[in-house]
Amino acid sequence: ASYGESLQGAKCELLTSMALPGSLNVDLSAAKYSADYREFTEALNDDFDGYQSSYSANLSWSNDVLGSFSLGYYGYQATDDADDTRSIIVSWGRSFKYMNISANWQHALNQQYDDDVCVSYYDDMYYVNVSIPIGGSQRIGTYMRSQGDKTTYGLQNSGALGENTNYYISADRDDQT
Repeated sequence: ASYGESLQGAKCELLTSMALPGSLNVDLSAAKYSADYREFTEALNDDFDGYQSSYSANLSWSNDVLGSFSLGYYGYQATDDADDTRSIIVSWGRSFKYMNISANWQHALNQQYDDDVCVSYYDDMYYVNVSIPIGGSQRIGTYMRSQGDKTTYGLQNSGALGENTNYYISADRDDQT
C-alpha cells in the first residue's frame, strides 16, 4: 500500500542560541528547503504547498516567581504562487508544585482576506494548556485552542514507554459558532 507520490527533499538549517545578561536568551534560525521537502506532519497531505525558506527570531526571559516569557517572529517563504506567511508568537509558562500552565497567542502579520474563501487560519490563535504530573514521566492535561469562530477543548496523556519510546494521546471536542 502506498499514499501519494514518492517525494524526496532536503533541508539545510542554521541555528544559534545566545544567553544574555538578565536571564535573557536569543535564538535565531534560518532554513532552506528543496522543492519536495516535507516535514513528517506534512507528508500525508497531497495538497501541501512547501516552502523555499524559513527564518525565526525568539527572545525569552525567565524568572522563578513569574515564569517564562517569550516573543518570537517567524517567517516562511512559500513556493510557487502560495502566500508567504509571517507571524509573531507570545508565550508564557509557569511551573507550580502540582501543575504546569502555559498560554500562547499567535498573530499573522500578513493577513489577506478573500470574501469568497474562509481564511480563519489568519485569525489570531490562543492556546492554554494545564499539565499535571502523575508519577515518573507520566502526565495528564487539558487544553483549549481558539482561532476565529472555532474553539477546541481537549484532554491529553503522555509519558515514556521505555528509554527511547514515548507516547502522546489526546481527544478533542470542537465548538464552532
